[in-house]
This record gives sequence, structure tokens and C-alpha cells, in this order.
Amino acid sequence: DTLFALSKEVPALADSCASILREAREKDEWDQAVAELTTQVLVVLKCEEDDYTLEGLMRHLNGLGIAC
Repeated sequence: DTLFALSKEVPALADSCASILREAREKDEWDQAVAELTTQVLVVLKCEEDDYTLEGLMRHLNGLGIAC
């Protein structure tokens, strides 16, 4: 649910996530797909276009209490 809520912030991202998760369910790879998609969606949402060191992701994780 959280993954879809996050992905709706970017046009067409929710549809792409749904498609990938549908395929993952069929292949019994659900957990792996959710983990990878969550990471990718967070990078898209939290990192600026030229953020090659993923500082935006680090700030987000630090805000959640996860040390990077």
C-alpha cells in the first residue's frame, strides 16, 4: 500500500509498479520485487536529478532514524 501511495506522486509510476508486481506475483518473486521497487521509488522521489551520491535518500533514511 505504501509503495503505491509513494508511486502515485510521479505520473505513470504507479502503473509501472503495478505491472512489475503483477509479474512478480506470477513468478513468486513478490518480496524481492517490493524491496527493489521501494528503493527505486524512494530514489526517484527523494533525490535530485544530478544527485549521484544519493544524498536525498540518505537524508530521508536519517530522518527515519536509519544511520547511513
